[in-house]
Amino acid sequence: MAPSVVYGDTIPKWNIEERMKHAGARGLTIAVIRNYKIEGVITTLPFGLFVLEHEAFLSGKFDTQFVEKYYTASKLAGNQKQNAELAAIVALRYWLNKQKEIKPVESVPTNWRIR
Repeated sequence: MAPSVVYGDTIPKWNIEERMKHAGARGLTIAVIRNYKIEGVITTLPFGLFVLEHEAFLSGKFDTQFVEKYYTASKLAGNQKQNAELAAIVALRYWLNKQKEIKPVESVPTNWRIR
C-alpha cells in the first residue's frame, strides 16, 4: 500500500474503506495504528487503539457511554506518563549530542584589573 498524506483524519481513509470489508480488519487496523507515525500534532490514534482492544468493544456490549464507562483519567495519566518519559529521554539525548558540538571558551589570563 502506498503511504497517504492525511489532513484532519487520524486513520487513512483507504484503510477504513478497503480493509474493513475483509476478515481480520480489526487486526489490520490495530497494526496500522501501531505503525502509523505522525509528528507535530496530537491525534486520536491512541484512543482508537484503546477502543479496538477493549473487551466491551470486542464483545459488542458497548453504547454511547463507552468513554464515560471505560476511558478513565487513569488511562489518560498512564499514557501521559509514558509520553513524558519518552520526551525526557529524547531531550536528554538531544542535550548530550549538543554537548559534543559545543566547545568551551578557553580562559586566557589578562591584566585588565591591574593598574
